[in-house]
Amino acid sequence: MAEHGTRPDLSSGPLTGITVLDLTTASPGLYTSMILADMGAEVIKIPAPGKARAKATSGPATEYRAVSPGHLDRNKKSIRLNLKKPAGKEVFLRLVEKADVVIEGFRPGVTKRLGIGFETLRAKNPGLIYAAMSGYGQDGPSALRPGHDLNYLAESGILSLLGPRGSTPSVPLNLVADLGAAAAHTVAGILLALFARERGHGGQLVDVSYVDTSIALLSATPTARAHFDGNPWVERGGDAMSGAFAYYGLYATADDELLSVGCLEPWFWTRFCEAIERPELAEFAFTPDHYSRGPNDDELRIRDEVAKILAGRTAREWLNHLAKYDLPVSPVRGLDEVARDPQTRHRGMFALTGDTPVERRLGIPIVLSETPGTIRSAPPVVDGDAEAILRGLGYSEEEARSLRGEIGLG
Repeated sequence: MAEHGTRPDLSSGPLTGITVLDLTTASPGLYTSMILADMGAEVIKIPAPGKARAKATSGPATEYRAVSPGHLDRNKKSIRLNLKKPAGKEVFLRLVEKADVVIEGFRPGVTKRLGIGFETLRAKNPGLIYAAMSGYGQDGPSALRPGHDLNYLAESGILSLLGPRGSTPSVPLNLVADLGAAAAHTVAGILLALFARERGHGGQLVDVSYVDTSIALLSATPTARAHFDGNPWVERGGDAMSGAFAYYGLYATADDELLSVGCLEPWFWTRFCEAIERPELAEFAFTPDHYSRGPNDDELRIRDEVAKILAGRTAREWLNHLAKYDLPVSPVRGLDEVARDPQTRHRGMFALTGDTPVERRLGIPIVLSETPGTIRSAPPVVDGDAEAILRGLGYSEEEARSLRGEIGLG
């Protein structure tokens, strides 16, 4: 644990000196701990035996990566522990004594049954930040229910708004509840708890619910704000940012590509109408009541007219033409195109690594001017750090070897 009041070398990032124990195995927890690791924290992955997915990501075929092959486990160390065995639990509790943060994603009550719940760990380390990520939170009538991103979107009200008018809701990738909601709020909660600890308040539980955080995201949208102000709840596909109005949506071009038109502000829409040589359509710009109602027949007709116009040229022809008008119009790209984009490459979000000529490395999206994050190591080899971790806890070389079978190492 970092000594309070000291000024550690932050060359690896602002969280240098912070130790995180990660018990999660799914992408929300892995992404959470990756952000902390990128910012300098020492993150130790602790998968249970059998949870490591044996798949080589680079190097010789005998070299296997732990838990989640790829960038989500970069900058991390790894040791498998069987927390149902006394020896495995003992090693974990020794790690807790020196840790700053524990992250877990079990259903409420699981860690308590294993003897590693928040109260038990706080008794070992009063300054510990214990982040518990669960679908419905640590208490309440739904706390023990299972779920995934799709369920949490459904429960939070978000799913009811996704997709075209009059259709079944569109099922998105697990970007919203899992990552945009739960993972991002867990990172924020951990950092807030660490800040509170620095101000003398000790450790605490960070209780993050996927549903709660999804509701919070939804509440920030203009549609939800309009509803909270007394307007009726809109039907799916029936508000300004759903794609139903002409100024904000997706359009097919002559070469079957898609353009995203985001001319929400009236001045952008006016310029867009000039660019497509239909200046009279400027009167169909956004107005605030569009947040709480769908388009009328005239507005639907105008959208169809714009669709016919944009279908008359290729995407590249339109992009070249519209660039002269400084408009928020963009192509809908695949990930390979994103990786080749000059702006993306300039910002360092994709970069070639030295392992193979085609392997891509995801960059760090949070850019700090004075204490930037760093990519210091590839995802760990399964149990590759076990001996060093055990020796760091005070076990002799002989004790570490004898413990391998008892704690769950291969």
